[in-house]
This record gives sequence, C-alpha cells and structure tokens, in this order.
Amino acid sequence: SEAAFCERMNERAAQAGATNSNFLNSNGLPNDNHYTTCYDMAMIMRDAVQNDTFLEIASSTSYEALPTNIQPDGYSFSNSHRMMNQNRDEYYEYAVAGKTGYTSKAGNTLVTYAKNGDMELICVILHSLQTQYSDSRTLFEYGFQNFTCYNNNGMGFFSFLSSTFDDSPLSVQLDDCYILLPASVPFSALNSRLEYAQEEDAGSNLLGYVHYEYQGAEVGV
Repeated sequence: SEAAFCERMNERAAQAGATNSNFLNSNGLPNDNHYTTCYDMAMIMRDAVQNDTFLEIASSTSYEALPTNIQPDGYSFSNSHRMMNQNRDEYYEYAVAGKTGYTSKAGNTLVTYAKNGDMELICVILHSLQTQYSDSRTLFEYGFQNFTCYNNNGMGFFSFLSSTFDDSPLSVQLDDCYILLPASVPFSALNSRLEYAQEEDAGSNLLGYVHYEYQGAEVGV
C-alpha cells in the first residue's frame, strides 16, 4: 500500500541521515505534513549516489526504451536537468547527476551532485522562482574555488601512525578518507587523534580510526 511504502520511505531516509523529513505520499504533491529540508535532501542524495544503478540512471542524459504493445516504436526519455545537457545554457561541466522538481507550492527544486577532481559536492535548492540553476552554479563555484579536498595520499597518516607506535614496523592499509578544508587552511593545521578498535571489532584486523579535527570540529575520520 502507499501508506506502507511511505513508512519505508521515512525509515530509509532516516538511515541516510535525514532528521527533519516526513513523507506521506509517493508522488511529492503538497500535503501540510509532507515535508523535507535542504540538509535532508543532501543526505539522501549523498546516500543514493553510492548506489551504482541509481548513479547510472541519474547521470544519463537520455534513454531509449524498447518497443511495447502500447509504444511499438519504442520511447525516448530525456533528462530534464539542464546542468547536464550540453545544449543548454545552464550546462555545468562538473554536474554528474541530479533531480529536478516543481509544484506550485514548493516552487522550483533542484538537487545536484557534482564532482571536480577528488572533490564531490551536493547542492540543494528549494522553493526557488526559476533561479535554481544559476543559484546551484554559484554555490558549486564557491565550494570548488574556496575549499581544498585532501585524501589519504600524502595526508600524513603513516607519519602519524609511526610516531604513535614509536617507529615500529607497520603493515597498515588505510581506507579511503577525504577531508574538505577551506583553501586557506593547510592540512598541517589539523589535530589528529587515534581511536582504538573496540571489542566488537575483534577479529576484523581493524586497528582503529584516525580522527582529524580543526578548531574543535571533526573534519574527517
């Protein structure tokens, strides 16, 4: 049923990190108790783009459906996200995937995932009056131009671990980690601390987690 479907929607959104959303229908049409936030839509998109099938669909500019008994000549679908269409003035070279939306009550809405090198950003525009594309571009450019993305290649992880264990021989494999910092903040300005693995991690060969903080705020693990 639609009610059961929406219950699953709310559960899944919460798993993705949404904290202030409530879905009452599966079509997005207005309802006073059907709502979300920019933050929640960003969390949902961040979770969704980890799914290869979703990313393939959402990043496609067009799709040719096979013929059916109703459409014997097949059917062509076009992605309505203008930032992904090279023939539109709104085209943005770093846009990878996204979702458009509109109702008279919600206005123009747009969620976009963009990637420039190692830096991945998500922009959410809600309740816009036809400025969703220009606003998205402005916010993306601000992010790409004013922040730097560091990964664990050359970030000082191994030197930190070596100093922690008195230069003992190490055989440590690091999971990918990316830290986003203002362009004016060098990686050397971060504080590092090691959190050892817990008992429940026993047998997993997990040593622990390296936490990176800047001015008291955690910026990466």
